[in-house]
Formats: sequence, C-alpha cells, structure tokens
Amino acid sequence: GISMGETAVHLLQHLPQLHIHGIDPYLPSEEYPGAGDAQYAETQVRLSPFGSRIKLHRNLSRFVVEHIMESIGHDADMVFVDGSHKFDSVLEDVYIWGPRTA
Repeated sequence: GISMGETAVHLLQHLPQLHIHGIDPYLPSEEYPGAGDAQYAETQVRLSPFGSRIKLHRNLSRFVVEHIMESIGHDADMVFVDGSHKFDSVLEDVYIWGPRTA
C-alpha cells in the first residue's frame, strides 16, 4: 500500500503532471504491525500539500479498483503496486491491475 507516503511524495515532487490514487487498508498485520489510524492520519498530513493530485483510498485494491478506473476514465498509465508480499496477495494485485493498464 501507500503506507507512510514517502514514495508518493517523491513522485509528486518530481513529476508535476502526476496524479496518484494511493490504496492502503491501514490495518495492522504480521507484515505491517505499525499500520492503523495514527499512520493513516500521519500520511494524510504528509500528502496534504499536494491537494487534489493525491487521493487516498483506505481499503484493499479489490474494493476500490472499479471506482478508481471510473474516476480516471481510461486505462491507467502506470500502476505502482507495493502491497503485501504474500504470494496470494501479489497474485490478486496482478489479476486486478494487469488488465487495467495502458
């Protein structure tokens, strides 16, 4: 997921035409024990200077992919997936996002 937003900040600073939909459920897990409300709030603050160029979706990809695709109105130019590294999760992300890229 977008986690703390460091990569998003870097990309937004260096690519002024870029718009990002960041997805992360911010749920604590074995992989991400620090995830939660505090991390989500901190990420919102960190990304707030970029205004409408960044949209956070606090959810899993499978629950927001259709909404995101409808909002951009075309295939995604790029999908940067940095989610769970468990095999089933990676496979699901490839299945969800692969057909929706230009």
